[in-house]
Amino acid sequence: MGCQASNKDNSEESRFILTQELSLGFSQHSTSILEANFYRLMAGGLLTPENVSILCENLHLDARVKAVSLRLSDQAGNCSGKKLLLYAISLSKGSEEDKAAALWNLYAAPGQSCIQPNELEELIRDLLSLALDLAQDISVFSQIYTSDRLHTYTTAQSHKRAKAVSGLKAAFSPNSLEVAKTDFLLMVRTKTVEITSTRALRRVVEQTKAMPTRFSAAFKPAFSAALSSNAPQP
Repeated sequence: MGCQASNKDNSEESRFILTQELSLGFSQHSTSILEANFYRLMAGGLLTPENVSILCENLHLDARVKAVSLRLSDQAGNCSGKKLLLYAISLSKGSEEDKAAALWNLYAAPGQSCIQPNELEELIRDLLSLALDLAQDISVFSQIYTSDRLHTYTTAQSHKRAKAVSGLKAAFSPNSLEVAKTDFLLMVRTKTVEITSTRALRRVVEQTKAMPTRFSAAFKPAFSAALSSNAPQP
C-alpha cells in the first residue's frame, strides 16, 4: 500500500508535508522498481548529480527531488543513495512486506541473520530525519502553510527526536540486543512497529512526550552545584 493522507495524523502540518511528499513521484512506483533503479545507478552507496538526474528522468520524479539530493550530498557533491533510497521506500506504493525487506537489505550487514543495535538505531535515526528535516526542501508554500509555520513545527518535533528513536528501538528490542531477520520482518510487516511511512514516523514523534521544561529547570541549580563542588580547587 502506498502513503495516503489519514485523519490519524495528529497535526495539519504533517498532513501538509504528506501532500508535498506524494507529489514528488516516488509514490507512483513499487518498492522493487525503486530499488532496481537506485541500485543500478549507485556506486559505493553514492549517486553523482548526473545519476540523480538520470534517476529523476527514468522515474518521472519532480524537480524537487534534486533539492532533496543536495541536502543529502557530501562536500564532493555526491548524494547519499542509501538515504535517498530510504526516503523513496518510505513513500513507495509497495506492500509492507516489500518495504520491510527493502529496509533490511539497506541497513543490515550483507549475509547476516540479525541486525545489530547500532544498525537498527542508524535506520531509525535516518527515517526520522527524512520525515522531518526535508519538509522545507520539498514544500510549495501558501498563505496558510508558510515556511515559518513549518519551521516551528519541525523544530518542536525535533526536540523529541532522540526520545522517539529510543522508543522505536526499544519496541524492536527492549534489551537493546540484536534483532533476528525473521522478527524484524514480521514486526514491520504486521505494523507492530510502524516505520515504513513518513506519515507514521511523524505521528510517533508527535505522540512522544518531551521532558517538561520545569522538570529540567528544577534540577539545573543542583546539577550546577554538583559541578562546582567537584571542580578542582585553585
